[in-house]
Amino acid sequence: MFQSVKENGALLSPNEEIFQLFNKKKFITLVAMNMLLNDWHSSEPENIRYYFNVFNHKIEPIPTDFHGSFPYNNFSKINVHENVKKKLEKLPLFYQYIFKEETIKKNFREALKEINQDIPNMKKNINLLCKNFINNCY
Repeated sequence: MFQSVKENGALLSPNEEIFQLFNKKKFITLVAMNMLLNDWHSSEPENIRYYFNVFNHKIEPIPTDFHGSFPYNNFSKINVHENVKKKLEKLPLFYQYIFKEETIKKNFREALKEINQDIPNMKKNINLLCKNFINNCY
């Protein structure tokens, strides 16, 4: 199943039972972070990994190769609906199944709220990383 997702961005035989295995909250949070940071690169098929969490028995995304601070990420375009729509359409096909549920809007708002509440921690962590490892951080 994972090989199919990795290579094709789709499942060979998608059905509702399979999609119950996905941790939808994690995928929704990932897309919310992508939108806020305008970093879709980390969710492209060659940059994302999938993990089966043995504790909750769900498949979870592990994005890699973040480019949020690179110049080609034009942060002024974050709120432009058409740009976000194009980025969402480029995600692997199984995202369509995850995001077609009725609760998506509520879950998406909750993810944005959690991210917003965590911003002070993010700033603190970035400052610590910059202090210890990078001379010119931002």
